[in-house]
Amino acid sequence: MTPIEKAERALNHKIEQIQARMAAAGAEKTRPDLVQGLLIWASLGQAITDYVAAINTSAKQRHAELKEKQVALVFEHDNLLRAGQAQLERFKANPEDAAIRAELKQTQRNMEAIQKTLRRGAASLQNEVNPSIRILDTLADHVRRLCESEDKIEIKRWTKAIVQQPEALYRAHPALPTKGIIDTASWEMSAAAAVDEANDFQEAQDRAAFQSMLVLEIMIMAISANPPQSTEEATERANASVALRTKNLMARLTLPESS
Repeated sequence: MTPIEKAERALNHKIEQIQARMAAAGAEKTRPDLVQGLLIWASLGQAITDYVAAINTSAKQRHAELKEKQVALVFEHDNLLRAGQAQLERFKANPEDAAIRAELKQTQRNMEAIQKTLRRGAASLQNEVNPSIRILDTLADHVRRLCESEDKIEIKRWTKAIVQQPEALYRAHPALPTKGIIDTASWEMSAAAAVDEANDFQEAQDRAAFQSMLVLEIMIMAISANPPQSTEEATERANASVALRTKNLMARLTLPESS
């Protein structure tokens, strides 16, 4: 199984555990903490799916942009090739003509520059997409381990590992700033404090899952067409996205069945 598949299985198991506890509590005794936990873990799974979709969307958009540029460059290269062939014929007829020699050399340099630009464009696409994919596998593994944690020490360990991923993405992605957006040290401390303040193990795990959702929202935004430009913007937008995600999921879960 892939790391994503293992994470999905662990998340589904976690959701099933909460649903079992809700069933055991009985319909007459609503448990807000269990409802909230169910929303958080289900939304976390949804966020992982959306991050995968965001990677695909970003890759397709960048590929389309590069392809458009490549078409123009290939057209220019073909024109230079035809011009170079004509210059070569003139040079063969008059090999002592310094002006023709210079023109031919310049045409060769221009063609080599275009070939270099084409190679650089293909490498650029890989450099932008690969970090997102590598971090996806790492993050999925950490989420699985968070689901399988058995005490607060493990919860804090994997929460810390998870909140480090946005900065790792920013550092690895060539189109993103490497400083000034993600304050990982402060985030680690606040996330650990949130886990410590939980009343019980389940609440601690739920709080860690909430931090994981924030991580994914920031990473989704990072590879979007409009990434955050400051720490404050990243925090505000991530919190808003999490709130909207859980609100929409709650609306779907409580939507009355059609007759």
